[in-house]
Amino acid sequence: MTVTLTAPAQTVTEPAEAAATVTEPAEPATTVTVTEKVTGPPPEAPSDISDGRYEVGTDIKAGRWKTTTKAEDNGSFCYADVQFGPDYLAQEATPKGYTIINVPNKKGAIFTSRGCGSWKKVG
Repeated sequence: MTVTLTAPAQTVTEPAEAAATVTEPAEPATTVTVTEKVTGPPPEAPSDISDGRYEVGTDIKAGRWKTTTKAEDNGSFCYADVQFGPDYLAQEATPKGYTIINVPNKKGAIFTSRGCGSWKKVG
């Protein structure tokens, strides 16, 4: 005769591990700058300007410029000059009437106007 012994079933319960919460620092925000390249012809130089300092070929075109009002109407003496290079300076000073100055086609030349008011390109 064969005898089989069976041990009673045992249930083993292990303590549950505590749930862990891990908080990681947030990623810094990424900033993306998009620069759109504009193609096409460069902007047209103005044909009307006021007193100031302008680079020929960049800010204004070369040519003949005339004041839009007479010097006496501005209440002051009109002075204008164009300078380029160490030895060349074209000047025009007018106490009365319109002032006209020829701005040469020299890249980098500087046209300066004081007390003249507005100018218009006339040629």
